[in-house]
Amino acid sequence: MSAVVEALSRIEGVTGVVLVAEDGVVIASKVDGDPEKEGAVAAFVGGAAQQAGEALALGSFKRAIATMGSGNVLVLKHADYYAGLVLADNASSALVASRAEAALAGAG
Repeated sequence: MSAVVEALSRIEGVTGVVLVAEDGVVIASKVDGDPEKEGAVAAFVGGAAQQAGEALALGSFKRAIATMGSGNVLVLKHADYYAGLVLADNASSALVASRAEAALAGAG
């Protein structure tokens, strides 16, 4: 998992990465500050979006942006975990998401 974190952290516009299991347990991280906090955000946003998508027959959750305070966290679903990417102020969430999805697909 550390290779996945490194690959995601090298994406332009990403300032931190946390990989979190669906139950909220942090698997790996590279963030300034508290990885448990970032992991909780990723697990909550991903879990809530997944449940809403299923309840409304919208399909499975793919990605979301959570804006908190002055920062944005991009949450992506991959296999059996969520990837939470802390974005720089000027980062394009669409561009980061595209690159992150490619990196995650390469990770298997």
